[in-house]
Amino acid sequence: MSCYHLNPANSSKQFREKPVAGQGIDGRTLTTERLIAPADTCILSGMMPTGLQSPSFLKVTNKRCFFVFFLTAAVFILISCASPPKGLFPPLPEEPTKPVYVINNGWHASFVVKKEDIPVEVWPESNDFPEAAYLEVGWGDKDYYMSPGFNLWYAFKALFWPTASVLHIVGFSEPIEAFFPESEIIEIPLSLPGFEQLCKTVHDSYRHDEKGQPVVAGPGLYGKSRFYLSNEKYHLFKTSNVWTAKTLRSAGVPVRPLFSITAGGAARQARKFGR
Repeated sequence: MSCYHLNPANSSKQFREKPVAGQGIDGRTLTTERLIAPADTCILSGMMPTGLQSPSFLKVTNKRCFFVFFLTAAVFILISCASPPKGLFPPLPEEPTKPVYVINNGWHASFVVKKEDIPVEVWPESNDFPEAAYLEVGWGDKDYYMSPGFNLWYAFKALFWPTASVLHIVGFSEPIEAFFPESEIIEIPLSLPGFEQLCKTVHDSYRHDEKGQPVVAGPGLYGKSRFYLSNEKYHLFKTSNVWTAKTLRSAGVPVRPLFSITAGGAARQARKFGR
C-alpha cells in the first residue's frame, strides 16, 4: 500500500480539485467536485508519518478520539430521546396522505417517494431526474458507499471517525416491487406537512456550490443514479440506517434512531407505523 508522508508544517491543509462542469440528465449544467486526501497524509499503511510516532502524540490523539466518541454518543442518545415534531403523524382519518416506502435490502435501509408528490420548491434537486416516476434516497459514508467493492479500511474508518458523506439518488419508473424484487418494502402514509418536512430534510442534506447547485460526487451504483456530496458527517452513531430513521422522524413518524443502527432495526421500527 502506498503512503504519503505527512509534513507537520502542512498537516492542516486540505487539497481539492477545481469543480468540473458536467451535463445533467435534463441538460442542465451540474458541478462535480472530488475531494483529494492531503498529499502529505499517510493512507492505508502501517507506517506512522515522520514526527508523529512519539508516545505522547499517540496518547493525546487517543484521548481526543475517545472524547469525540463519547461526546458523539451522548449527543446521539439525547437526539434519539427527543420527541418527533408534533401534529405531523399519524394523519387524521380524513386527511390526504402521501406515501413513503422504506426499502430494506438486509444491510441498507433507504426510502422511495413518488416524484409527482415532491414539492419542487422544497426539494429542487429532484428535478435532476425529470423522467423518473420514483426517487430512491440513500445516504452513507462517501468512501465506503462509492467504493466498487468491500473495503475493510473504509468500513473501519467510517465507524470510528466522523467522515464525509454522500446522498445516493436513484430515479426509476418501474413498479417499486419490480425494481426491488428481493427487498422488504414498507409503506408509511404521511400527512402533507409531514411529507413536505421529509423532502426538506433531504434537501438540507445536499452540499451546494457557490451558485446554489448540488455538488455531484459521481455516478450512482445502479440505474439512473448519482451520488451527491452531503453536508453531514457519518459515524458509528449515525449510520445510513440511522439517517433514514431520522429523516422519517423529521416527518413526524416516531421511529427511534437509537434502535435503527442496522437495516433490520430500521425496518422493525418502520413496520410499527406502516404496512
